Amino acid sequence: MNIKYKIRPAGKDDAYEIAKIHINSWRATYSGIVPDSYLDFLDYERSARNFVKSFGKGSRRVYVIEDEANIRGFCTIYDMETGYHQKNITAEINAIYLAPEYIGKGFGPRLLSYVIEELKSENYTSVILWVLADNVKARLFYEGMGFRNTGETKPIEIGKTLLTIKYRMTIKSK
Repeated sequence: MNIKYKIRPAGKDDAYEIAKIHINSWRATYSGIVPDSYLDFLDYERSARNFVKSFGKGSRRVYVIEDEANIRGFCTIYDMETGYHQKNITAEINAIYLAPEYIGKGFGPRLLSYVIEELKSENYTSVILWVLADNVKARLFYEGMGFRNTGETKPIEIGKTLLTIKYRMTIKSK
């Protein structure tokens, strides 16, 4: 399938669309994993306000993928280890979500590949992410993209205690 798309840094004007994608994706992906009471509590307006507040703060960056000017997904990155003299610089993908109806249409691999290339061009040497242990589809996606399970886990509280698994990809700088 030939998809016309573009990937760009997100701006404050994108916050509501990003919030909708985030919440709709959570509700579709985590139903049966995260309690319904937690998913029902998610709110577009509140989430959009939180995205607006976070744009341009610290080391957080958000990229969106869109087709014909409609945002279909986003990815959030944080710097983990930075410094001029460091040889190993790690970034964390904090979130990558697509509108549920665009999952499986090629947007996810394109967005993730773009972000990884951006990190390579900025001399990062690795990228990590955490994924819910019960989210098998996401784990398979990340493994297919070259991420490896580190064996490290940590519990998180999302309406109940859930286990997350750390994945890492070593990347070579350009």
